[in-house]
Amino acid sequence: MAASNPTTERLIRHYPRHPIKCAIIGDSLTKYVHNHFTPSDPEAPCFISYCGASYADIPLLLQYVPSSVNTLIVHVGTVDIARNGSSSSLERLTLLVEEIRQKRPEIKKIGVSLPLPRGPNRRRRGSNQRFVKWFNGQVSKFKTGVRHLCRRKELGPGVRYIDHGFTSLPLWRFLAADGLHTSFEGVGLLAQHFKAELNYPLHRWQPTPFVARSRCPGRRSGDAAASTPPPSIPPPPPPVPERRYNTRKTYAMAAQQAVPEQSN
Repeated sequence: MAASNPTTERLIRHYPRHPIKCAIIGDSLTKYVHNHFTPSDPEAPCFISYCGASYADIPLLLQYVPSSVNTLIVHVGTVDIARNGSSSSLERLTLLVEEIRQKRPEIKKIGVSLPLPRGPNRRRRGSNQRFVKWFNGQVSKFKTGVRHLCRRKELGPGVRYIDHGFTSLPLWRFLAADGLHTSFEGVGLLAQHFKAELNYPLHRWQPTPFVARSRCPGRRSGDAAASTPPPSIPPPPPPVPERRYNTRKTYAMAAQQAVPEQSN
């Protein structure tokens, strides 16, 4: 059940330093995605993250989206599927899209970010494996349903789905130890896919290549010393300049800047 008013402790907002055209609303998995965007870029979106958000919370969070936004990406569904399963979550998503169109007709494009699978909680020695198996099965059914609705235009024009394709990667690569939240690599992959959906420049970040663990190079069993010197370590890259979103200014000031000036 949605809260009557989003609490400040669970709500995090980041607004760029220019008129805002797009926004990303999500749960705690989108909490750190803004770190992969430059707030001074004209195509940078604003971010509204609400921990534990469900589809029923999105209409209340729309009040923090500036009126100049015409593209919206929604990344929720984990809580809905865990509580109600895939069928009920699909119905809630359909109702949400209709409500967004009614309340915010200026939003022409809606991106439905598909929920991520879950992994065993390594902090509890995988005691939730039975639930994880059921949940991932429901997520698979939900994804199939969303793809079907979008391809048949049953959600209306301008609605697309964003499939992150994490099922082809090892769970430990993009999930944290709790098996629910994303790791540093997972946050970067989410940001990469959001950038592709928003036509954002993709050259600023690349995923870390996977390198299998191996023994020390040049060391052989039985040798007292390495026959060849180890490869030299490249110098560290220059420090990246600090980039921060405008979190001190209030939403009213950010929204006022987003409205174009009217000619007399």
